[in-house]
Parts: sequence; C-alpha cells; structure tokens
Amino acid sequence: MARVDVRAAYNKEYGILQFETAELSGEYFLVHKILRDLFEEVVVFDVGANEGDYANLILGEFERRKIFCFEPHPKTFARLKSRLSQKEGVVCVQSALGAVAGQMTLYDYASGEGSSHASLYSSVLTMQHGADSVSAYDVPVDTIDALRSRLGVSSLTLLKIDAEGHELECLKGAINSIEAGRIALVHFEFNEMNVVSRSFLFDFYQILPGFSFYRLRQDGLLRLGAYNARHEVFQYQNILAASPEVAPLLEKYVVKAI
Repeated sequence: MARVDVRAAYNKEYGILQFETAELSGEYFLVHKILRDLFEEVVVFDVGANEGDYANLILGEFERRKIFCFEPHPKTFARLKSRLSQKEGVVCVQSALGAVAGQMTLYDYASGEGSSHASLYSSVLTMQHGADSVSAYDVPVDTIDALRSRLGVSSLTLLKIDAEGHELECLKGAINSIEAGRIALVHFEFNEMNVVSRSFLFDFYQILPGFSFYRLRQDGLLRLGAYNARHEVFQYQNILAASPEVAPLLEKYVVKAI
C-alpha cells in the first residue's frame, strides 16, 4: 500500500505552503474566478510586484483595468518595467510602500540580480533563507494614501501586498483609504517573514475592522471568521480580506469554514 503524506495532504486541504504555482496558491482562482465574476473593470495596487507575474494574471482577464505596480529593487524594477510598462492600463513605480514616506534599506542576496526574497528586513535573508551575506539598496518609501491621492485613484478594487514581512506597515500607510471605504479587497501573504517583522494576523484584523478574512485555496476560500489565535500560522499562505460591502458576495466561493 502506498504511503500517504499526511502533512502534505493537510497543507493542501488548508491552503498552507502551496507556493509552487499561481494555481496551487489560489492566486489564479482569485483573479480568474472571483475578480472576473464580481467586477467588469478593476483598479489594482500591486505592492511588491517583482517582475509582474501577478499583474500579468490580471492583464489576461480584464480589458478594462488600471494596474499600478510598485517594486523597490532597482534591478527587479528594470525587468518589471521592460515587461509591462508598455501594456495599456499599467503604471510601474519604483518604490517601496510603508507607514510613512521616506527612505529605507532594502536587502537582497549579495550575489543576486534582484530576487523575490528581497526585503526591508535583513533577517528575512539571513535567518529565514540562510544567506551568508546580503547586499543593501537605499530605496524610496511612499504610502498608499499619498499615492492614491497623487495618482488620482478614487477607489481600489484590489490591494495586493507581497512585501516579505512589511505587509502590515503598508496597511498602516493606507489608514485613510481603509476608513473611507476606498478598498474593496486586500490580498496579502502571511508567512514566516511575519515572525521577523513581529506582525500577527491579529494585527491585520485590527487594522481592517469590519473586513471578513479568508485563506485562499486553489479551488476556493476557507473562511477564517472572527479572529482566533489558531490562525496564527507562520507558514506560506494567501489571505484575502473583504470589505463589508464585498464579503457577502464571496460566500459562494467558500469551501469550508476553519
């Protein structure tokens, strides 16, 4: 009899450590199914856009779109800009986002040409990924509130944040937008990088009052419901937070409550 990998089966069932592809992670389901079903046009802030894979998913689904891609790493941004800046409805901005505008240091592997692990926390590279040495880049930092005003964006359909542990700080820079009801959906990664930045899922519940929380799975949503400490799982997962107006529309995509 073949042995069953119980841990792998559990992780797949509960949307943990499913990072190999956009299909497994649930990102494809979010864009191809949920967004496509609910919206005819989208306005997206892609924070931590890297080389534009996520933005490219949206480009493939929506003719009517405005996608703002934010990427601080100079080498990665060059590839992002080359790939997407000529696409209609895409704006590429070389900046990190955070709680306040200014400058910060971005860290990456010393020998790298711009990796998806680049972070504003050096320990993400050294502690979590075992890097012996890191390179450092001074990068500009802006806020979501300031950018939304400056770019003339009234509301966001989707705020996606993949900032290697800096997700909560990005939301702190969006307080005015959150309080004004200008963000329909927030999609962020939650993983071991949050140990480094000392940000709990509890903090995301606090900064997004009234939002409903879900974990993405490749075939739907896992409803987290009210905050519970058992959901503090510091391993790769995709969390979707929905505003009070949008949350009722997501019920048909829920495969189970956890």
